[in-house]
Amino acid sequence: YVLKLLQSPARDLKEALVFIWAKILTVDSSCTVDLIRESGHRYFLHFLTTDHVPTNQQALSLGVVSIMVSEHPDAKERCIEAGLLDRLLETVQSPCPQVRRWACLCAGQLWEGSDKTKER
Repeated sequence: YVLKLLQSPARDLKEALVFIWAKILTVDSSCTVDLIRESGHRYFLHFLTTDHVPTNQQALSLGVVSIMVSEHPDAKERCIEAGLLDRLLETVQSPCPQVRRWACLCAGQLWEGSDKTKER
């Protein structure tokens, strides 16, 4: 059910869903498979490419994406294709230390074992 909520257009759910998924993946990273199958990575990447997103939401989204790319090779590939690396390079300059930390961790997860990332 929580996976299907990612498809909801309701704005009031967006921040809560980022929080919920961050907690779910922290406890059970095997749910990454379900997120990737349903293209859920796009939902979290949206928080990194949209202006005026609160920094706590950016940090939580980066945490979710970090878990996804560390646990699932297909997630890594899809996020690279979606331009995550370029966005991370911008995000590392955030004034928020928590966002910068998660951006660096996520970049490291993308780099690890990915020749495609290293080529860029």
